[in-house]
Amino acid sequence: MTAPQIVPNTASPANGDLGIPLAHTISVIFDREIDESTVNAGTFIVSGPETDLMTGPGLLLAQDPLRPNDDDFLISPKYEGIVQGTYSFERLDTSNTPSDAFDYTGGGAQYRTKVTFTPSRPLSASVLYTVLLAGDEDIEDGLNTGITTRTVFDTLAGSILGTGRAEITGGYLGSTTDKFNIRIVETGKIGEAKFVWSKDSQPALEFELTTSSTKQLLTDGVYVQFFTDGTSDVDDFIVNGGSDPDWSAVVKAGEPLANNYQWSFTTGSGSITAPPEETSTVIGGLGDLVGTQVTEGFQIVEVTPDVRDTNLDPTATTAVLIRFNKNLQAGQDFDSLVRVVADAVNGDPEIPATGNIAKTITVSGDTLTITFN
Repeated sequence: MTAPQIVPNTASPANGDLGIPLAHTISVIFDREIDESTVNAGTFIVSGPETDLMTGPGLLLAQDPLRPNDDDFLISPKYEGIVQGTYSFERLDTSNTPSDAFDYTGGGAQYRTKVTFTPSRPLSASVLYTVLLAGDEDIEDGLNTGITTRTVFDTLAGSILGTGRAEITGGYLGSTTDKFNIRIVETGKIGEAKFVWSKDSQPALEFELTTSSTKQLLTDGVYVQFFTDGTSDVDDFIVNGGSDPDWSAVVKAGEPLANNYQWSFTTGSGSITAPPEETSTVIGGLGDLVGTQVTEGFQIVEVTPDVRDTNLDPTATTAVLIRFNKNLQAGQDFDSLVRVVADAVNGDPEIPATGNIAKTITVSGDTLTITFN
């Protein structure tokens, strides 16, 4: 299998980019299918200067009257801090547009994989960030590291009589190409139906398990998961003494990136401002402009609840309304553009913060409504 390569000019932000928005995601496109289980905080790393500050009552604990004052107590040692976030994956065709391609044969090049890292919180303003993609710089040392090509391919469904579904997933740890096969041997719903699994390399060696809606480890890092929207029936092949599987998936050993990749970008100043509390001034004496408002581009004109409102009833406050001075363009990905984060009040460590909040966004004309799920 061919080692994966980064498609030229697809790293975003690009190396050396300046003024990157604080809510920007970090992404890269590979020229083939990637093993998603090998993309994690140890192989796709975003880091920046450690500049966290602590505020609030907790600092009183550090004020020891018996110890000489240390003027440098709060100075950061400037260690690199790892940015926390989540990873998502998208299948693209050779023109880098979304693709619905599947790979049942294990070819490994049916689509390109786009990996996107979304920080849990907005990035800091005017900060240099570094991205590191880990590969395996010494393939001969026997230590497998870094991002690899895909190892468990799409699940192929056979002639299934029932309405149940199953998916074979994971990151294959074996060294030889093989195929995992699943057959239902006892009809029923999830938790009742039974299945056996085997490999093409050892077809006579079968293991029986009960279906489950959670992922079940088979062997060598390969899992199977059944879904709750149907029942699993014994199919005609088994009844008639056949051996066709209900579901199967090809597995292959992964080929790692041949090198480590690193690039940097710098965020912008942020330009974060509170929504205005007064409308623009009416200007007269300008001919056709008399009696109209002068606006300064696209901006927020009203927020409900108001900015920094406090002591709100949590059972009554289930949505936030944001009104703009112009209608919003339909079709935008508002879920990625708008983030709702719950922090501790005034940094008080005694009040837990829930972090990112699940939300539903609706748009009507000039008003964006955020409803808390």
